[in-house]
Amino acid sequence: MSAAKAVKADTTALNALVQESRKLLKDDYTADTWTAFAAALDEAKNNADATDVTTIKTVYDALVAAKNALVTVELNKAALEEMLELAALLVEADFNAYDWAKYAERVAAAQEVLANATLQSELDSATSTLEKAIKVINNGELPEKPVEEQPTEEPTEEPTEEPTAAPTEKPTEKPTEAPTAAPTEPANEGGCGGIIGASAVVVAVVLGAVVLKKKED
Repeated sequence: MSAAKAVKADTTALNALVQESRKLLKDDYTADTWTAFAAALDEAKNNADATDVTTIKTVYDALVAAKNALVTVELNKAALEEMLELAALLVEADFNAYDWAKYAERVAAAQEVLANATLQSELDSATSTLEKAIKVINNGELPEKPVEEQPTEEPTEEPTEEPTAAPTEKPTEKPTEAPTAAPTEPANEGGCGGIIGASAVVVAVVLGAVVLKKKED
């Protein structure tokens, strides 16, 4: 009887671990670590009524190890952040004090989750809860975000084409006309003729003198 009680005590511990493990959500963990955990959990559930101490200890230890090995997925806070933005659009003056006080509590709780959540399921649950709170106080609707005015695009001014400076045509340099040497003025024809004539007279005189001398001899 005492042995049966001991076995029952071990089974209770295993069942408690199984119940705790079943609360975990698949989407919170990476696929490979969840696969190993799910297999260990199934094995533990299948042996929840075992009477063999060794078997109970084996499946218990395996489940503990698989649970500790779970790796959480990277958190995605975008949905909750967006819901908090919508919540901030409501104005306290538009609602009665009681409703606003309850609403403010839901908003504060969502902000707390956003800052401290370690599991994606915590973020998802807070998002859903806050959405319901907004709709309850706002006649079943979510407020619409104001449309941001898009800046009008200024027409792009076509760049004025800078005139290309026309190259100044270099004037063709006129060759400087070499001055023609002034022709030397021809000697006076009359003077030239006089010189020639005088030379002829001298020659004639000389010849005449030679002839006379020969005659005298």
